[in-house]
Amino acid sequence: MLGDLLEVLGATEIGALCPYCIAVWAATIPLFWYTTLHNLQHEVIPLPARWRPATELAVRYHWVVPVVWYPLIALMILKRVW
Repeated sequence: MLGDLLEVLGATEIGALCPYCIAVWAATIPLFWYTTLHNLQHEVIPLPARWRPATELAVRYHWVVPVVWYPLIALMILKRVW
């Protein structure tokens, strides 16, 4: 989560984006998302039973978060550059 904070700060407040940081973000997004989904699905992270359907829905549509996340970051970067 600290990486996400640094993403936003780097793209908006600090105004400095290095290629290494962008590459790390690109790798961290799916790593974080799919690790979290795996842990939720295998109950490593305990959740109440009423949240189980939401977890199954997230697992079924696992691709949505990265597909939305990457363009949002690209838009933040483009907004900062222009």
